[in-house]
Amino acid sequence: MKRSFNSIFLLIGLGVAFTAFVNRSQREVFRPGKDYALFFAVSNYKNSSLTNLPNSIPDARAIAEVLEKSYGFKTEVIPDPTLDVIEQKLNEYRDKFAKGTLAKDGQLFIFFSGHGVKESNNGYFLPADADPSRLFRTAVAYNIWRPIISELQCQHILVAVDACYSVTFDPSWENKNDPKFQRIGELSETERILENHKAYKNRIFFTADAKENTVPGRSNFARKLLEGLSANQYKGSFITSTELFANFMQKAQPAPRAGFFEGDDANSSFLFFPTQQVNVDPQRFDQRQRDIEAYRKIQQNATVIACQQYLTDFSEGAFRGEVTALLLQLQDEQEWQFAILKNTLTSYENYLRLYPNGKYNMEVVIIIDSLTRINNIELCRAY
Repeated sequence: MKRSFNSIFLLIGLGVAFTAFVNRSQREVFRPGKDYALFFAVSNYKNSSLTNLPNSIPDARAIAEVLEKSYGFKTEVIPDPTLDVIEQKLNEYRDKFAKGTLAKDGQLFIFFSGHGVKESNNGYFLPADADPSRLFRTAVAYNIWRPIISELQCQHILVAVDACYSVTFDPSWENKNDPKFQRIGELSETERILENHKAYKNRIFFTADAKENTVPGRSNFARKLLEGLSANQYKGSFITSTELFANFMQKAQPAPRAGFFEGDDANSSFLFFPTQQVNVDPQRFDQRQRDIEAYRKIQQNATVIACQQYLTDFSEGAFRGEVTALLLQLQDEQEWQFAILKNTLTSYENYLRLYPNGKYNMEVVIIIDSLTRINNIELCRAY
């Protein structure tokens, strides 16, 4: 039950920096003083039943340092917070945004790192003074605090939860099997992205797991987040949350999840604006557009060949995760249809060998059992 809620809550304002590409030259889009990051990191637990997590606080400070130095975020790391401290700090940020002390058109990134648990259908982040036997009174309940975070008068909020069972931060986690993350507002021209960023608000989350997984003590989630924010491959004025998740976060193990929560508008974006301007690389911009168009064609006509071609043509494509998952589904379906057409014991056994967790495993097992019994009967008759 590692750090289920570490990154859960306040990845509120990870406004994912996207490139401003205006006609012949790039314009200045960096907005000093409008981006904030709040970290709740628990390494030392008071309850003896909870193991300590020595990496939580160092991970949070490392990510905060990159956000501050490379993206101009005003950061605050709260080490080993109690439930009262978390509540007081969130209320403090709520009041500051309401009064205009913090820019209402800004971005807020909230990161939770520590133990996380699930009880019934509810998920909890465990502060330093949590009592696992009294979760409702001593832990941060996602279904209670998620709407409160959403109501902060801040235009863009990104909540990251680095903890076990952090997927329960997703309000629809029980009904969502596809971890695909795709923002409508981040799939169009960069100018439109910037305009949408001004006009609409978003509420986005990243969680360290996608299917009720436990998370290792040395967080792959935090490492990939740090790697993505530290990368120098971005040639433009900003990075989007879609880029960050697809190119880095999605490669963590266990596989993470990203999505939206109450108050979100899909047209908007969470953008990370580098503090130092970088000249736009037109070649990379064109490659991105080709990437988007290729993925849209697959969405319109999904075939095994189309998916394989995409993975060949776009070795670093933004949609490799989605295409790979789709390819596996298509290949599973294809092998199932082949097995049905052949209708032999060998064809069904090959399906199980190739797809031990395939969609049609239950049907195949029943068919194999039936064919085996029939063959045994025929063999007996032959003797």
